Amino acid sequence: MRVQLVSCVMVTRDRPELARRAVQCFLDQSWPHRELVILDDGDADYSPMLDSLPLQGHRVRYHRVPSHPNVLLGALRNLSLDLSDGDWCIQWDDDEWYHPDRIAIQMAHHRGVAGVALQWTLVDVQSEDRGRLTFRADTGIATPGTILHRRDVARYPNVSRGEDAAFMRDVRRAGNLQVLGREFSHLFVRRFHGANTWDEQHFLARLRRRPIDVPSYALARWWHHDLRRHRAFRLTASEQASIAALDHELQPSGGQR
Repeated sequence: MRVQLVSCVMVTRDRPELARRAVQCFLDQSWPHRELVILDDGDADYSPMLDSLPLQGHRVRYHRVPSHPNVLLGALRNLSLDLSDGDWCIQWDDDEWYHPDRIAIQMAHHRGVAGVALQWTLVDVQSEDRGRLTFRADTGIATPGTILHRRDVARYPNVSRGEDAAFMRDVRRAGNLQVLGREFSHLFVRRFHGANTWDEQHFLARLRRRPIDVPSYALARWWHHDLRRHRAFRLTASEQASIAALDHELQPSGGQR
């Protein structure tokens, strides 16, 4: 069987220290046949950060492009796909955390489908008002930023946000989208750090997205006055292990291995 290369595609600008953790997550992946394509349209040069990481033996390509007001996030994502060589591509945002087996597990479910995505993920919110909130959530059919897809199956619309949700809908229309369930939530941590495309409420809304979660949300917020009493905060052992690994990366020495 021919080896299938997976391209991890990252669009980023002006936050190399944040992206460092995502690059380290790429280096830690158990799937051996992979590349990281970094597309940067900012002013800060990522070369010093990349030079400080153990990239030897890994296929990491860094491309800088000039910023243009008409070239929005969707168009940049398309360019990152054009620069990739993989049979499959996987979105690799600069501010998220990825379990070492994420690519391998999604690739184990890729046969006969156009894409593989996670329905459930972990969410880590650094809230000024409430402190740190870490919980499990889904975004409906699947979480757009988690998609692994055939390289040429779809294109992103040239918009500044929501482009990945539109892309995932197009992948579903192009062919079967395999969606992995709650037992795989530990593979991905979505992080709110204050400089995200979406605001804090976008992330916290996941606690009341499903009708079944509304009573738990109401009790936690209005009766206990503590969102941590919501059942979504009762993490499994594998989910707790992922948060512990994220915390290690967040330490000043994290990601410097």
